Amino acid sequence: MVPTPVPMRSLSVIVIAVWAVVLCFGALLFVGSAQVSFSDVWHTLTGQMPASSVEAYIVIHVRLPLALTALLAGMALAASGLLMQTLMENPLADASLMGVHAGASVGAAVAVLLLGCPLAGYLLSGWLLTTVFSLVGALGVMALLVAISSVVRRPVVVLVIGLMLSYVLSSLIALMCCLLDADRLQQFFMWGMGSFSHVSWESLPCMAVGTLIGIAAACLLVKPLDALMLGDIYARNCGVPVGAVRRAVMLSVGILAAVVTAFCGPIAFVGMAVPQMTRLLLPSATHRLLLPVCMLLGAVVTLSCSLLISFLPGGISLPVNALTPLFGVPVILYVLLSRRRKEG
Repeated sequence: MVPTPVPMRSLSVIVIAVWAVVLCFGALLFVGSAQVSFSDVWHTLTGQMPASSVEAYIVIHVRLPLALTALLAGMALAASGLLMQTLMENPLADASLMGVHAGASVGAAVAVLLLGCPLAGYLLSGWLLTTVFSLVGALGVMALLVAISSVVRRPVVVLVIGLMLSYVLSSLIALMCCLLDADRLQQFFMWGMGSFSHVSWESLPCMAVGTLIGIAAACLLVKPLDALMLGDIYARNCGVPVGAVRRAVMLSVGILAAVVTAFCGPIAFVGMAVPQMTRLLLPSATHRLLLPVCMLLGAVVTLSCSLLISFLPGGISLPVNALTPLFGVPVILYVLLSRRRKEG
């Protein structure tokens, strides 16, 4: 079978998105609160700067891990949001809104607060246990939502149940926080605000492996997802094992949400808004194009947020969640109002 050619508009969007990722990633290496000249950054990247210098340490051990973390987190959040929206048949579905991030946060709270594990720290047992607990929490919520969606066919009801589940999990986190001392409570509070600067070179490989596994699983699901968009009956007639595909989507979303939440904290609105922006830009509805463009745009958003934070004077460090709503809310409102005008 001859593969369908990529439309020119889609190709243009892909090229622009790739260049935007490259520019934002490069800018993060050259811009920051510390004053490092352009030539020093360039000499560090090309190996001409001594590794023991302060400039080389800032670029290699501070800015480069930050840029890589933002890149991976943006791709993972956008991919998980796209999968959730296709699975739930709802443009508002998202790992954070449906309670998946809350489930991962409960797991992280158990690991970080009750067991005293550091947040994406330098000890293997710390960030490894945080990731495992977050993964279990996210997968547990996803399994429950998939089971509910198999019984309740109305997506709006599933969305409301996901919101209620998120509130219940938030209550559990609040109860656990009441049992903690001030130092651990502040540590978990700062983690919950979201940041890409917690990840170091020691923990970055684990985050990268988990993210790439989730993305690889998502890429293998592009054809079944196209069939699911046309309904379960159509998918079964095409030979798609609907139950197995739903479980695979659940696993992929759970891995992506758990890894990002464990290392970066719960990042809001990226997974909800970026897939909608992707659908607005692309003329195609096939996941073969939607998924890669969505991941690229998610990386652009998270890299841009990190870049804006690095421009703040006086070394002020804002959490990522202070900026993502400024991007996500207008996109969601535009999509909702556009749908209302079309229906009216």
